[in-house]
Amino acid sequence: MRKLGLVLALALVTGCTLGAPGDLSFQNLTAESRRDYREAFFEVPFSQGPIFIVVTEGAELKTYTLGPCAQWVCGGTGRAGQLTRTADYWVVRGAYAGRAFHLAPGGDGYLERNGVFTPLAWD
Repeated sequence: MRKLGLVLALALVTGCTLGAPGDLSFQNLTAESRRDYREAFFEVPFSQGPIFIVVTEGAELKTYTLGPCAQWVCGGTGRAGQLTRTADYWVVRGAYAGRAFHLAPGGDGYLERNGVFTPLAWD
């Protein structure tokens, strides 16, 4: 019974953070609750400083480093990239030529290169 009450309370609180009442649906509530849960209980990108990324590109295992520098995010090459935030990801573009990193809380995400998305892991 307690679990049911907790779920209902979480759904109610999450519903209050959404946009217009016409946009409210069960899918919105569950997606927003999942986002809030991940951000509350998993590490978010750059909260502990620089992050290290591992991804398979083609047949090679590659590593990248991204870290905060002033108002930008810099790659290991010293290039400054722009950080934007979507509902589910922190997206870094420009730190490495031709690559965009979509970083989710908890250490996963995707590398976007030439329109192809490849799973990655970060720490």
